Amino acid sequence: MVQRYGGLIGIKAEKLDEYLSLHRQVWPAVQERMRASHIRNYTIFWGFGYLFNYYEYIGQHHEEDMSHIAEDPVTQQ
Repeated sequence: MVQRYGGLIGIKAEKLDEYLSLHRQVWPAVQERMRASHIRNYTIFWGFGYLFNYYEYIGQHHEEDMSHIAEDPVTQQ
């Protein structure tokens, strides 16, 4: 069963260029970590001073999979 998640965060205007630069070319290792953690269709939208993210989760243990992503050294970098 697909579970859909979304989030909304504000970003300071002076940090937007840096953020966009870091996210234009997602590293293959980060993409692989997300796939291994059962994330599909991860998308980030920018508008009105906010970032909105959306993803589909197809696993069974969301919190555990999210902790694997958070603990991944390449993703942290």
